[in-house]
Amino acid sequence: MLALQRSAGNQAVQRLLRAPAEAPAAAASVDPWPAIKAIDAWRKKADALVRGTAAWQTANVIDFVGKTSSNPSLSWADSDLAGVMSNAVGNLLTEVGGETIEKGAKLTASALGAAIGTGLEPGLGTVLGFLVGVLVESAASMLFEQITGAHDPGETAADAAARVTRFLQEQHKLLYEQERTASAELEAIVSSALYWTEQAATQSDLDRIEQWALAAAEHTLPPASVGPPYPLAKELLKVWALEHAGNLTSPHATTDAAQFDAAVAEVFGKDGLQGQAAMFVHQTRAEWQRAGLEHAAVSDALFAEVEALILEKGIIFDPGTIAAADDVQAAYQGKEFVFTEFRDPEALRAYINAHDPVFKVRPDFLREKILAGKVRAICGLDVHAAKESAYIDEWNWRFEIEVDPGEHPGGGRPKDSAWTETVRFDVWPTWG
Repeated sequence: MLALQRSAGNQAVQRLLRAPAEAPAAAASVDPWPAIKAIDAWRKKADALVRGTAAWQTANVIDFVGKTSSNPSLSWADSDLAGVMSNAVGNLLTEVGGETIEKGAKLTASALGAAIGTGLEPGLGTVLGFLVGVLVESAASMLFEQITGAHDPGETAADAAARVTRFLQEQHKLLYEQERTASAELEAIVSSALYWTEQAATQSDLDRIEQWALAAAEHTLPPASVGPPYPLAKELLKVWALEHAGNLTSPHATTDAAQFDAAVAEVFGKDGLQGQAAMFVHQTRAEWQRAGLEHAAVSDALFAEVEALILEKGIIFDPGTIAAADDVQAAYQGKEFVFTEFRDPEALRAYINAHDPVFKVRPDFLREKILAGKVRAICGLDVHAAKESAYIDEWNWRFEIEVDPGEHPGGGRPKDSAWTETVRFDVWPTWG
């Protein structure tokens, strides 16, 4: 674990813990030292917790990447990833002194410190939630960049190994940056609290600050073991298995079969992928990601619709399991989604050219049309239901390309008028 830099807040603590004769003048008959010492004791425990949480996150992410190294990509938005990471960390630190941790506090570090011991006193969960939020935000941002990039099915084993090595190197760099950022925020809270301790006019004000710090120190637990087990890795692995599934027993063509089988067994046990009525949404979101579509809003809405349908139509046949696959399949079989915006134009170009059965469109022509906003992607869903799971049998694609007068997408004889070239093909998950 990297040693933390001595920060301004640390220096403030040392300054205030000097001999009483050197301390700043205070109001008559007030004693700030118990409050100052209590704040410093809490700072040390909170600092250990911040560093331990950063190490815990890193260990979980490395475990996930190690189990999915052939293709660790996930298709979700960075906000989705941050949510999963926040929940996992929240479960790690479920309650602090009876207060549920409030993740993503909007207050600044200075404001939190100033509120300690006042009528606006923040709960310990709010303070720790703020600090942990710094870790989650930085980790999610970095991890998002690493695991949502386009994956090349032709990538060699050596290339994949090099990519994963770079990822692990970035994780160690992230650990250092996380510690430095979150610890700086902690010291800002401490500095602010110490400043107001110096400014306290009455002993009762100081006593309230001291009591807050004592309670905070008592309930700020030592950092949990970095693992095993790795609960965050398991949450990521669950989504990964659903997104990389080809059907109930086989992986998507771009995913290593041995890693897929191991992930399914670890997360879902002997029942495998049965009972996953929303599985087709995970598969489809991942395929839209591979195709370079701007799909986040559509994917989120689709997930919400399917989850609502499962709750409405589902029958609970086992604790924690709802049977709704037939209703879901009937509702979404043949449904089409239209896209006109693309997050990765080159990924879309490669996806079309790789699947176009008669090579209707030249790569350079297609790239130009995508960049010009003259391509529409229409994805139809062929959904199958079995063993209480609804999953993709195939995606039925149409791509409508606007062709201007004097052009021909395949290099043939140009036409005098504008027209629309349509490229059609089907994609089976197990074929890729």
